[in-house]
Amino acid sequence: MTIQPEFLAAVLQRHGYLATGESIQIELLGGGVSNHVLRVTTPRQTLVVKQALPKLRVEMEWYADQERIWRERDYLLLVGQWFPGAVPAVLFSDEEAYMLAISEVTKATLWKQILMSGRCDRSTAVRAGGLLAQIHSRSYGDPVVAAQFPRKTPRSADSFEQLRVDPYLRTVARRHPDLAPVIDEVISQMEAHPLALVHGDYSPKNIFVRDSGAAAGDLILLDAEVAHWGDPTFDVAFCLNHFLLKAIYHRGRGIPFVDGAHTFWQQYQAVARPVDLSASVAQRLGGQLAALFLARIDGKSPVEYLMGNAPKQALVRQIARSVLAQRLAPAVDLLFDAVQDLC
Repeated sequence: MTIQPEFLAAVLQRHGYLATGESIQIELLGGGVSNHVLRVTTPRQTLVVKQALPKLRVEMEWYADQERIWRERDYLLLVGQWFPGAVPAVLFSDEEAYMLAISEVTKATLWKQILMSGRCDRSTAVRAGGLLAQIHSRSYGDPVVAAQFPRKTPRSADSFEQLRVDPYLRTVARRHPDLAPVIDEVISQMEAHPLALVHGDYSPKNIFVRDSGAAAGDLILLDAEVAHWGDPTFDVAFCLNHFLLKAIYHRGRGIPFVDGAHTFWQQYQAVARPVDLSASVAQRLGGQLAALFLARIDGKSPVEYLMGNAPKQALVRQIARSVLAQRLAPAVDLLFDAVQDLC
C-alpha cells in the first residue's frame, strides 16, 4: 500500500507546497524495499517525496527504525553544503509522516542502468571513487560530524545494524556457519574503526550520472538512509561489490567491470586524505568485500539480476567462500583475480 493522495496533499499544504483546492499528480518511483518514493507534480513544480517504511517489502521478517529518514536528510544537507550539486536539495521534512521531500534529478541517467546495459566506462568509476574519497576525507576524524551521526544503542535499534549488518553479514554467518568466525571478525573490525561519515548504500542504484552538456557536478548521490559515523571501508566495499557482481552477471563480457573496480579503488586511494585513511580502509577492505559478495546471494537482500540463475549464484558462492577461507588474507586482489578469471 502506497501513500494516500489525500494524506500527501495535506503534508504538502502543511509545508507550503500546495494551496487549498489545488491538485497533484503522483508517479510511483522505485524506492527499493524500504521506502515509498513518489514523483509529485504540483501546479508549480515537481518534487520527489520519500517515506521510510517500518517493515520492508521482502519475504522474510525485516523491520527498521523509521527515524532513519532524518539521517538521510541530515546527510544530504551536510554533503550538499560541502560539495554543491553532488546531492539533491532538501525541500522539507515532515516529522509526523516520516517523510522527506527533495528536488527531482533531471538530465541524468541512473548509473545502475548504464552498468546493466553492459557498459562500464573508467571515467565514471574515477568520478565515483573520487567523490566517495572526498566525503570520507572531509569528515575524517571530525568530532562535530561524529556527534551528528551517532549509531544507536542498543545496536538492535540502530538502522545500520537493521538494514546492513544483520541482513547482510549476520544472515550470511547464520547460513554458512563454517564461515561464522571469520564473518564475526569482519564485523568486529568494522565496529572497532569509526573514522568518518559513512553513506551505507553507496552503489550504482543510488548514483545518477549527468547527461552530456548538463550543469556542473556530474554525479548525484541519493538514498543515505543508513548514514552513520562508522568505518568508511564499508562504503568502498559496498560499491566495489556491485562491479564484481555485474562482472559475473555479464560473464563473457565482464572484464570492463573488474577493470572498473580496480579504477574505483585506485582513485579512492589517490584522493583520500590523509594517507592514514586509505591505509586503514585497505586493511579491512578484503574481508568486508568478500562477505558482502556472498551476502548479495545468501543474505536477506539478494541482487535481483542473479536471482533464479543458479550457475552464476554458485560462482559467487565459490569465489566468496574461497576468499573468506583465507582468513582475511589480502582478499581484495584474490577476489578481483578470481572474478576476472571467470570473465
